[in-house]
Amino acid sequence: MEIDAPAGVPLVVQLLHILMSAAFMQYYSRGDVSAEEVKLLKQLRVDLPRTHAGRKFFAHPRIQLGMERVLFLWAVKHPASGYVQGINDLLTPFVAVFLHAALGKDPEELSIDEIDEEVLVQVEADSFWCLAKLLAHIQDHYTSGQPGIRRLVVRLRDIVKRVDGV
Repeated sequence: MEIDAPAGVPLVVQLLHILMSAAFMQYYSRGDVSAEEVKLLKQLRVDLPRTHAGRKFFAHPRIQLGMERVLFLWAVKHPASGYVQGINDLLTPFVAVFLHAALGKDPEELSIDEIDEEVLVQVEADSFWCLAKLLAHIQDHYTSGQPGIRRLVVRLRDIVKRVDGV
């Protein structure tokens, strides 16, 4: 298969966008969602309106929908940890940075309704891959028993003991 990447967009980025689109179609756009996935969507729809309330563009329905798709897809592809409150906040810097990069302006200065759908799809894809990479390093903070956090607490306790001389 030959892919013609737009000028300035690396082929690997184009491939990641294609993979993202396929995954959205496979997991999010299908009509048959499980009871667990319905519960996940309900939780996302509770958390997302509270996400980064200080930036009004995050409240826009198009941005909320894109973030919902990213978080839903990440959660179904990572069932060991799934979605927990707070992952939505980890997603926000990626969305803001990629929107700004794509538009050349702070998203607060633009009408979200006027942004081309393809731009939003690319922002979603890029945000998903960055979130996935970030969470790959800290996923055990979000699994049962939170072993990653427990390890960090032990390390912090050791540092405090050394500093305090105890």
